[in-house]
Amino acid sequence: MPALHGLRGLAAVAVAASHVAALTSLSKQPGWLAEWLTPSGLTAVVIFFWLSGFLILRPLLRAHQEGRSRPPILRFVAQRALRVYPTYWFILIVAVVVFEVDRIRADEWPLFLTLTYITRAGMFSRGLFVAWTLAVEMIFYVVAPLLVAGLYLVAGRSRTVAVRRRAQGIVLCVAPAALVVATVAGRVVDEENASLTEAVAAATPLVLTALVVGGAFAWLFNGPEPPRTLDDLARHPWLCVAVAGGLYGLITTLGLPLGLVGIAPAEGAVAYTGLSIVLSTVLVLPAILRAGDGSAYHRVLGSLPLRWVGELSYGIYLWHMPVLGLLDRRFDLVGRTSVHVPAMLATLAFSGVMAVLSYVLVEQPVRRLSKRLVGSMTTVARAGGGRRSAPQHAT
Repeated sequence: MPALHGLRGLAAVAVAASHVAALTSLSKQPGWLAEWLTPSGLTAVVIFFWLSGFLILRPLLRAHQEGRSRPPILRFVAQRALRVYPTYWFILIVAVVVFEVDRIRADEWPLFLTLTYITRAGMFSRGLFVAWTLAVEMIFYVVAPLLVAGLYLVAGRSRTVAVRRRAQGIVLCVAPAALVVATVAGRVVDEENASLTEAVAAATPLVLTALVVGGAFAWLFNGPEPPRTLDDLARHPWLCVAVAGGLYGLITTLGLPLGLVGIAPAEGAVAYTGLSIVLSTVLVLPAILRAGDGSAYHRVLGSLPLRWVGELSYGIYLWHMPVLGLLDRRFDLVGRTSVHVPAMLATLAFSGVMAVLSYVLVEQPVRRLSKRLVGSMTTVARAGGGRRSAPQHAT
């Protein structure tokens, strides 16, 4: 799905753009530019999580649906950990030691290195700041294969394809609801200490919803054929882009808060969540359902420059905040709307250079090592062994 590389790259740039706008106070100025830049970062994060739910769960659900043996959970989590941690460690250490973005005490390092620091009150915005999304993703990487393992217990290989798919649909509906109840209850019980309040505020409902919807579409598209309505929509990619743009315009026009539960009013959080989830869905449909299409949408998003930005998106995403902090200490950018454009260009250029550095020194070598030791994610999903069973009573 080459167009997804371009989407990831643009999403990473959008996150950086929103943070530069916030630092230079452009986001507080009147006018359409501020209105459009302000929600771009969180909306891009929603797209990231939607894609994570889709791409992570799809091979796991397919293995169960096709009647193959259960994928090995430890190998799956190890593959994901090798993908996330080494590059994060490299950038965190350079950012703290060289860029001096934060002062981390010796007893705090284990929390930051394991991405469990969000469980400690007052540490949610520490370190690389944007790394809170990685902490939530790592939780998902553990929970997702456990849910699939539960599916094997409830509807194993001896059941029909229809029964297995039905069980998947039920789990994708019930499990997230249970998680929401548990996390909200945890906030109420622990409100004074607020140990998980900040993390839950970010994860509920926005992040959780994006992951679940992405997983739901993984289940939907694992069927015999995608729903005709969605397939017809994906045949018109620029219509999808126009609809997504219209939804984003609605978010900015209504002035919805980038609100997460506990930070913004519930009505604004729910409205923003719903619109951003639909926006993400419409935007990625052509890339997923029409991957081999030769339309301009695919030629643009799948072009070499955007694919390279997408390949470097993980590094750009993690590097841009330390880079922006360094530029601020050197040139005093806070509140200076007049320097927004050069600050934006400098942040993206410097972040790109640092992303190439971490990509060459860490990301690629670790990927090769991961494939040798563990295997790719799809390979791990197929590593249970068993031959693909013939679909029985598929309808």
